[in-house]
Amino acid sequence: MNLKINDKKMIYSMQELKDLGLSNYKINKMVESGFLAKLNNNSYSNLTFYGDYNDFIFTSAYVIRGVVCLLSAASYYELTTVRPEVVDLAIFRKDKFLTLPAWPKINLYNFSEERYNLGI
Repeated sequence: MNLKINDKKMIYSMQELKDLGLSNYKINKMVESGFLAKLNNNSYSNLTFYGDYNDFIFTSAYVIRGVVCLLSAASYYELTTVRPEVVDLAIFRKDKFLTLPAWPKINLYNFSEERYNLGI
């Protein structure tokens, strides 16, 4: 199968795959062939990904505008030696999100737009 996806990118949205010229049929064939795994209605995991796996990458498939915050952010930037069991994400109060996965465990914190933008 002629792969058009980059092995250095782990998560693809449906729109990104279509922008690469893949039709729904080709995307489904890639899932059946073991090149992609469907995470939800909008996101796919690249099974040919070559790189470091971490919990933070997968959160973008479920909470699109979520921003890593609190202890998770401290861990990501190596400001602590603690490795949290959950990924803390900041979201807008009015944001909607897809069903959360069993893994990685995600805690959502709702912020007003002003506080959300202040922390970024």
